[in-house]
Amino acid sequence: MRRSTPVLIVLALLAAIVGLINGGPMGALRAVLYLAAVLCGAVLTLYTLRRIISLLLLLLPRTSEPVPTESEPWPNLLLLVPCRNEAAVLPETISRLVLIEAPPDRLRVLLIDDGSNDNTAELLDAACKGRGNWSVFQVPPERAGAGKPAALNAALADEQWAEVVLVLDADDRVPPDWPISAAAQINAGADAVQFGLRIHNGTRNAVTAYCLLEQIVHQAGIVRILELAGNPPLLGHGFAIRLDTLRRAGMFPEGSRAEDVPLSKALHAQGSKVRFVREPLVEHLAPQSVRAYIDQHAGWSRAFASEPWWDPSGGLLARLAGLLYLLGYADRAALLVGLALALLAPLSGVAFPWWLIAAPLLCAALFAAGALLQAREPLALWLRLIPAPLIFLADMLAALRGQFSALRPGPQPWVVTPKPGGNEQTDVAHTWAVVVVHGKPPSLPRCLEALRRSGVQRGIVIADMPLLEHGRPWAAIYEPGFDFFYQPGNRGYAAAANVGLERAFNAGARHALLCNPDAFVDPDAVRALSRLADRHADCACVGALVRRGDDCSILEGFAGAIRPNQFLARIRGQGEPSANARYSAGPVDFPLGCCLLITRRGWNLVGGLDSELYCYHDELDWCERARARGLRCFVEPRATVEHAGPTSSMARIVKTYFLGRNAELLSRRLRGPGLRAVYLAACAAESALWILGRSREIEQVAWRMRGRRDARVNAPPDPWIVKRIGLQVTEDD
Repeated sequence: MRRSTPVLIVLALLAAIVGLINGGPMGALRAVLYLAAVLCGAVLTLYTLRRIISLLLLLLPRTSEPVPTESEPWPNLLLLVPCRNEAAVLPETISRLVLIEAPPDRLRVLLIDDGSNDNTAELLDAACKGRGNWSVFQVPPERAGAGKPAALNAALADEQWAEVVLVLDADDRVPPDWPISAAAQINAGADAVQFGLRIHNGTRNAVTAYCLLEQIVHQAGIVRILELAGNPPLLGHGFAIRLDTLRRAGMFPEGSRAEDVPLSKALHAQGSKVRFVREPLVEHLAPQSVRAYIDQHAGWSRAFASEPWWDPSGGLLARLAGLLYLLGYADRAALLVGLALALLAPLSGVAFPWWLIAAPLLCAALFAAGALLQAREPLALWLRLIPAPLIFLADMLAALRGQFSALRPGPQPWVVTPKPGGNEQTDVAHTWAVVVVHGKPPSLPRCLEALRRSGVQRGIVIADMPLLEHGRPWAAIYEPGFDFFYQPGNRGYAAAANVGLERAFNAGARHALLCNPDAFVDPDAVRALSRLADRHADCACVGALVRRGDDCSILEGFAGAIRPNQFLARIRGQGEPSANARYSAGPVDFPLGCCLLITRRGWNLVGGLDSELYCYHDELDWCERARARGLRCFVEPRATVEHAGPTSSMARIVKTYFLGRNAELLSRRLRGPGLRAVYLAACAAESALWILGRSREIEQVAWRMRGRRDARVNAPPDPWIVKRIGLQVTEDD
């Protein structure tokens, strides 16, 4: 869809122009709606055709599969199990893996820990004890959390022994003879073999039953069509592949939520022989909540939409089968859009036939019933599927969300799907706090106490003067888990924060919470921030919803947005009542810096804050550099923080001066000359009002103008401010 977007935009513009000429603005609107109706009708027609073909295939006998024989030689098998925060499901998985039947000298089991922050690493180490052919691979910290394809590629980077790679998910459960079947299929001439999948907890509730129905329909329908076309796909797990074949295909495609789609296309393009074997089945778990289901399917929908719909390789039958396969999620979005067009037909004047909506739904219902009957599913599953139409609505919304998110450029974020009974809870023991202190602020004890109540067990306090009380570090009196570090002289907030962040990550922190001493986190704030960071592999940092310290009913802000006409940045939600805040978690330009959770991946790729800025706007600059490296910055409104902010007139002057100075410096770096021009125009307008005496904040504008002036002439910070706060200016300034 992303590659088709320019074509769709051009078609929409042409339709709008033709409609505008013939019927004015309403004619242009009707022309665009008519184009949308034609496109939706085409997709739904193809979808109906796919279901009709699948219904006919239910009547055909299945082809026989090669039977394993003991006379065939064993290849060297390497079984890979990538894990990320899978402690809840690993015990059952390991108990099944120890039962597999294969010669120890021909099978190696490699358990991959992809930067887990629960006790996954301990479980993997315990599983390998006493088993000579089992081992654990730790993904390097700089690549951890980048998704399953990246973890698999890292584990295979230097592999020389293996001939065949077997891939399982951490929640997969395989029968003991599964490696025997895999070796037999490879010896029979296959380059890759995909085994049948089945959801283990399919009758747990309505959501898991719907997931099982989807899986049965998928394997009996489009997978069967692709199999007859000579191009069966891999399904992401439960498969075996020759290592040399995998390397010729370019290894596992990174940056995609559904890496099996581009990998299957690459195997088909190079002429590899792929087989689909229905037994032995590989069982796995499905998400049990509607929210987890929507997140998972929206990611899959985006992955499918990001792939080109027409594969030029292979014959016409293979191309048509591939087109039907990749349209698997576009049909849900088309149904939703078609339904909206049909309901709005009396107002828009563009009729969308109801039979074009009813036909694919009827074919889907008939095929689902036929697939369930062919699989001889128990009555319990049929009863669980009574609410299926409601879940299908959630399925359509997830598909539409994925289709629109595919329009955004950049890699697809990897999101951890919650497993039943696990990984909904995030352990904050791997989150360290970093508190930068100037002088001896009276708010520090309350800040550290709030961090302790939120679950933070370790932290670092960076101070520019000895915080001693009765010969002991002042911070340690209140919170013994916090390490006190004295850095002589005030080199600025950014430089001190870099020292603390480096020490925290070197000590093994998964995340580091950079917190001002006058910021007080709520008890659940750190856990909420850590959960959001763990759900997105491309997360550089997460900010919180900030309330004013003098009046907690008023918001200090929700997040920052780049606005050159408002002196580079605008704080969203500033001054709004906190009780009426209705914000949702998601990516932003930059979160507020008084309480900022920085991930290890963000620190490794971006580095520290810019010490040249000293203080203020340093988080804006860091977030811009993070986005330039393909990362995203998020905000979590369920994490709330109370921030006192500057209270003295001197502190307000320092803030105003450095905001003006650093905005001038950053306007030269960010997003091209257009932003710079708008910013300069806004500054000129403010200066004119100040000269005319019409500015409401004469003193603040004067200090802001002084900061801009010093930045424009590359002068060091104002000497009066430097002296008052004891700032140590670097030689470069």
